[in-house]
Amino acid sequence: MELSDGTRLAVHLHDGRGLLLDLADVAGVRACAAGHGDRVRVRTTCCLGRPGPAGLLVRPDGCTARAADSGDQDTRDELAAALRSWCGTPDGAAA
Repeated sequence: MELSDGTRLAVHLHDGRGLLLDLADVAGVRACAAGHGDRVRVRTTCCLGRPGPAGLLVRPDGCTARAADSGDQDTRDELAAALRSWCGTPDGAAA
């Protein structure tokens, strides 16, 4: 998958962390990763040549863990739950 900055998705997965792509420049999507900074990289970009979801959580092996269709609260809650499932409890949160 080519991103708007000319890089490919795989380049952003070399450090073994997950990747949260904010594909619609929605601050709420990016905020879902708060407390996961050591486990998830966040990148605001878009995919070239194809419409896409508002957000995409990609596991370190390159598989999609969760796609967020919009930036609404229900979708952000689902994305936050997927982050907890794949990346553990956020730093500073009750377990």
